[in-house]
Parts: sequence; structure tokens; C-alpha cells
Amino acid sequence: MKKITLILLATFSLFNTVSAQDDDFGGGGSSRQSGRPRQSSTPWRFGVFLAPNISWMKATNTKSNDGMHRISSDGSKVGFTWGLMADYYFSDNYALETGFQLNNTGGVISTEHVTPYPLTESYIKTTSFNYNLQFVEVPFNLKLISDEIGGGLKLFGQLGASLGVNINKKATYVVDYVDAAGTAGRVTGEKERISGTLPISPIMFSLNVGGGLEYALGEKLAIYGGVIFNNGFAPDVTNPANYDLNIPEPATGEVPVFKDGNTRLNNVAIRIGLIF
Repeated sequence: MKKITLILLATFSLFNTVSAQDDDFGGGGSSRQSGRPRQSSTPWRFGVFLAPNISWMKATNTKSNDGMHRISSDGSKVGFTWGLMADYYFSDNYALETGFQLNNTGGVISTEHVTPYPLTESYIKTTSFNYNLQFVEVPFNLKLISDEIGGGLKLFGQLGASLGVNINKKATYVVDYVDAAGTAGRVTGEKERISGTLPISPIMFSLNVGGGLEYALGEKLAIYGGVIFNNGFAPDVTNPANYDLNIPEPATGEVPVFKDGNTRLNNVAIRIGLIF
């Protein structure tokens, strides 16, 4: 992640050097256009986009916080993000990007009980959860666009963060457990809505970094494409200790629980869009 950030910062520095040669909007005698269309009289540009993505969940530790379960990422998911964007140019080649987007995402997390098995208590032995999640997100990015590099093409890079609010949470899961009498049991769910006390974090913060190309189709219309990496960094996405899994209550009256450590949600998206 540090390497990606350093590369992007170096790219931003290159953009700054190039754009410094043409400080006056409209060209100042240069044949290259700045980030905004030459005909634009407003600092705002708007657009729409679609972004197929590959997402995955990752535990920051190999064991849960209580040390009872081994945690592993067990696969990725193909999803998509779509939304509206708005760029506010405070300089010819620099903009603040925000907007609205719907992110369909998820991942697969597995756990395995690794401490000595209790003889008089029920416990969860193994789990596998395939999550399907939806977040409404609002990004806040610094966007840098180069002057035209030829043939109507421009380079852009962006760095920032986004705030996501969960609006849908489902999972296909298999949970194997052992009751207090030593009898093995299993509970399953197929694209079941997850219930419990905050089982999925209601909010999520992500770091966004990426870049790509913009191509002018006319005086104001442009198409663009790029690759964006979204790194969820806070808070934990899942909280399985609070899931209502309908496990039969043992004689002790305590329903067995499991934990999946500090789980993060990441994705890489290929974004294609139009700017008006």
C-alpha cells in the first residue's frame, strides 16, 4: 500500500510540473488544454460511471482476538459499483471529487476452533460465511488531471477516502458446532439476511487511490476509464459474535459464539464513465 501511495504522489508531482507550464486557463499561448474543457465557464463537471469490481475480506490477524479461532480469507467476489460524480475545479488541473455511488461487494471468511475443545460446554467448530453486502458511499478525493498529451487524451490520478453506509447484508453460510453433550450439529443459510445486534458494521471508511485516462468526445463531453483500489480501514466489517444463527441453546443457557478477528473489506474496480 505504501508503494502504491508513493507512486501516486510521484505521478501527482509530474502532473504539477506539466500544468505549471500553462497557468492561464484557456492555454496562455500553449496548445495544450488544461483539465477543464476550454469552453467551460463553471468550475463544476458532472458525470456517471459503472465500475465492475473484485472484492475480498481480509482478517488483520491469523487468529481472533480471543485466540480461540483461526481466521482465513476463503475467496473473492465479483460485484459492481455505479453512481454519479461531481468534480469541483479550484485550479485548472486540480479538482475535488465527490458524488454518490452504490457498491455491491462482499467476500468469504472461514474460521476454525483451534484451542483445546471444552468437554462440558458447547462450541462452534468451523464456519464459512459468503457475504453479499451493499453500501451507499460518498467519496471525497483530490483529483489531478494533466494537460492534453495528444489526440484528446489526458491522464488523471486521485487519492482520498469514502464514507459508506450499509443498506443490505446477506450471507450464505455453513456453521458446524458441538453441543455440551458432545453431539455434532450444523446450521446453514442460503442468501439469508443477517440478523443480530450490529452484525455488520453500519458504516465503513475506505481509502481510495487510482488513476486512468480521459478522452474528449466533443467540446464538453468526455469518456474516461481507470483502475481504483479501495482499502477499507475502519471499522471491523463483521461482528459474528452477535449473529443470530438459531443454534439450539445448550443446558448452560449460553449460546456458543465465534469471532473472526479484525476483518477489513477491500476491492479493485475498473471504472468506465462519461463526463458532461
